[in-house]
Amino acid sequence: LNDAQVFPADGDGQQTSSTPLQISDNAGLRGKLWGVYVQDEWKPVKSLTVNYGLRYDSVNTVSQESQWSPRLGAVWDVSPTLRVHAGYARYFTPPPTEKIDSTSVAAFQGTTNALPSDANTSVKSERSNYYDAGLAFQVSPQLTLSADGYYRDVRHLQDEGQFGNALIYSAFNYAQGRIYGLDLAANYKDKRWSAYANLGLTHARARQVETGQFNFEQDELDYIASHWVHLDHEQKLSASAGFNMQLDQGYAVGASALFGSGLRNDFANTRHLPAYTTVNADISKTFAIGEAGPVQARLSVVNLFDRQYQLRDGSGIGVGAPQFGERRGVQLSLTKDF
Repeated sequence: LNDAQVFPADGDGQQTSSTPLQISDNAGLRGKLWGVYVQDEWKPVKSLTVNYGLRYDSVNTVSQESQWSPRLGAVWDVSPTLRVHAGYARYFTPPPTEKIDSTSVAAFQGTTNALPSDANTSVKSERSNYYDAGLAFQVSPQLTLSADGYYRDVRHLQDEGQFGNALIYSAFNYAQGRIYGLDLAANYKDKRWSAYANLGLTHARARQVETGQFNFEQDELDYIASHWVHLDHEQKLSASAGFNMQLDQGYAVGASALFGSGLRNDFANTRHLPAYTTVNADISKTFAIGEAGPVQARLSVVNLFDRQYQLRDGSGIGVGAPQFGERRGVQLSLTKDF
């Protein structure tokens, strides 16, 4: 049940009476989803593995939709130290039923609870073509380098946001989306220590809000209709690195660092928040407890230097509240393998 008390308002949203009106906006939704797929693996030669398949999905929520989705991937061991992979997949992603907002826009027209826009097209399933290619090169028995590039061409790109005063997520669609990026990684492992480093570059943009338009102000709708805008979860540059070293008498120490260039904010995601870096550290001790065998005790410190930073500032497309990164935290854990 959803009952709201509102006041009459003029065309500018200004209250015109002190006598409240009660509006019932009850709605229910039941969704059905089913799918079937076939998949196989083929090795035409010892060094080449090919995976291929076909999937069919059908969904019936606010609309009835379906799609055939083929997929094809290959992994080629070029040499004992070089592996190359590539693939293509078609995806069909139904909207999350619990986040479909079936609000009656017309019921609140002319009241203080009138929505920003009077358009309310039903949320659609996302359909995308995904391409991926990469390689892994073993430089030495200890060091491995890898690179992976991807590209997604999307129709009815799904997103979700927190709109208005109720900080719950509502789903909506962009008409088109383009998402691509590059992931680089290095891993080193020796007898007593290991280390890693990762770097991610991403570009995620979309245009034209085609469903759930009532959540947006008209000027924002107009801008997104004629511009490719950054998605709110796009962070152009992300990086991480860390190491772990085994010491004598069962001790080990480790540390890691995370870097982010900042998520999007401001009108239509035209700006981004400041970059941030956090450092974590830990020390552990492995010891034996009689016949119980080895037990590991670990002391970890998250955000060692207590860096304060924002992930969200409450602005941007579908961002209704500020969010902050985790402050310094100390954790003690015991681990026993069986």
